[in-house]
Amino acid sequence: MRCKSCDAVISEYETSMKSADTKEFLDMCVSCAKDTGVHSYGNTSLMHEYEDYPDDLDLDNISGVLYGGISVDDH
Repeated sequence: MRCKSCDAVISEYETSMKSADTKEFLDMCVSCAKDTGVHSYGNTSLMHEYEDYPDDLDLDNISGVLYGGISVDDH
């Protein structure tokens, strides 16, 4: 699957990201979703350390973190 904004291939975690308000899948990479300011959540069990996430995304303390408008937790 590809990001509907920048056309980059998105990770398993990114495919699980949903809008906190509408519960609809975002179908975006973390970087593009961050730029929209939409509050969202995803299944962190699908994150892998080898994947290319932004440097300021703290993979060790991801649960409940508000990340540039993205609330990343285990929902």
